[in-house]
Amino acid sequence: MSFLTIDADETRRALPFPALIEALRRAFVAGAEVPPRHVHRVGDPAAGGGTLLLMPAWRAGGHLGIKTVSIFPGNAAHGLPALHSTYLLHDAASGAPLALIDGDEITARRTAAASALAASFLARADAGRLLVVGAGRVAALLPEAMRAVRPIASVAVWSRRAAAAEALAGTLRARGFAAEAVADLKAAVAGAAIVSCATLAGEPLLRGAWLQPGTHVDLIGSFTPAMRESDGECFARSRVFVDTEEALAKSGDVLDAIAEGRFSPAALQGTLAALCRGEAAGRSGDAEITLFKSVGSALEDLAAAELVFATGSAGPAASLSCASPPAAAPSVNDTETSRSAVPQSRLYWEDFEVGQVREFGRCEVTREAVLDFARQFDPQPFHLDDDAAASSLFGRLAASGWHTCAMAMRMMCEGYLLHAASLGSPGVERLSWPAPVYPGDVLRMRITVLASRPLTSRPGVGLTRSRSEVLNQDGTLVLSMEGMSFFARRAAGPPPAGMA
Repeated sequence: MSFLTIDADETRRALPFPALIEALRRAFVAGAEVPPRHVHRVGDPAAGGGTLLLMPAWRAGGHLGIKTVSIFPGNAAHGLPALHSTYLLHDAASGAPLALIDGDEITARRTAAASALAASFLARADAGRLLVVGAGRVAALLPEAMRAVRPIASVAVWSRRAAAAEALAGTLRARGFAAEAVADLKAAVAGAAIVSCATLAGEPLLRGAWLQPGTHVDLIGSFTPAMRESDGECFARSRVFVDTEEALAKSGDVLDAIAEGRFSPAALQGTLAALCRGEAAGRSGDAEITLFKSVGSALEDLAAAELVFATGSAGPAASLSCASPPAAAPSVNDTETSRSAVPQSRLYWEDFEVGQVREFGRCEVTREAVLDFARQFDPQPFHLDDDAAASSLFGRLAASGWHTCAMAMRMMCEGYLLHAASLGSPGVERLSWPAPVYPGDVLRMRITVLASRPLTSRPGVGLTRSRSEVLNQDGTLVLSMEGMSFFARRAAGPPPAGMA
């Protein structure tokens, strides 16, 4: 297998939160070898040097991975990021290198996903109001991650920098969240079902006296003894869980609560692995307060890297311009030509497991394509004329919803259907386009397998039911549909005739 280099955009697309959260759950159940991280000084930090962190993890017979993090605080003076991270994935059986993956995306997304995984056990089932304390990279990911496990209907954002909170709230609104920046942290805590803190604070921001019955507290930022986001009262009033027992020795939140006599290691309710394995009980009632403290684990990095590699090794994501189709596109009626073009890594019904999420595609929407489709298939004025569109509900020229469907079909073909033993579809059950698509938008696909079963009437065929979603460059959902598809089964031989 060739060595893969996977950049930040590809890494991000390969880590949709539903799939990443499930990958972390499986990883915590299975376990891995996770030795202590290595810390090395590079030169004199006071003179522009830095720190190098090496974080290895492996599973015998599976994969071995090493995350390298370089921290050079003096870079800010030169307009450069202070932190850089890469992830190198190997075959654990042979040691052969497999892929170099963007470490920054892995770290940020697995951190948010771990918090969501914990919330799936610890937050109330009806938790609809999320408070995000902080406005940085991880904070911006938390609403999407939490929405994968709880019915988040609204988001409040608090930051010591009011402008940063306003900016993040605006970004979240563009992604479809009912989000607002708040100035009164105490009042915001009182109104939240989940309070997620992702800051670099050195003194407590969150007070235990503010917590209401039923609140779930998620503490991310305090990953060194010198950092702290919460006071000891938060721990005293809560059932406390950690991602790994390393948190008891590394987190300033935990260490200071112990020093103040507000918490004891003996009172720890369990780790994330214990929750995932069913060895520790999660929330036991709607009134109790729960607290999850994470410091990060190389096991999470390995699980995320394996998910990225599985996506990347399956082939490049579809990338196309949604203008007129290429003149040399293969005919779908040319059965022999189409089948011979399918690579050996063909997907069969068995490859579509329930809960599986595939994210792929890049479709750049052009003005010419919007006009061309509208002229042929949907000649309503707001799809053809700028003035008519300006006075419509769209506000400006917008693509037909049926055009969005066509672009989705094109991405699905190039993303996986042309590489699969596809036998057609009996139809679509639900279809909606909740937000308009405009020229200049860049679209991508997300497919979630909802159900799967073999056909009793045709032993060589399986049926899947999936939800297909199209998102724009801001993460806003612009199309959602649910439908069924036929695929040949791997052991069944040539696909039967008459199914398409």
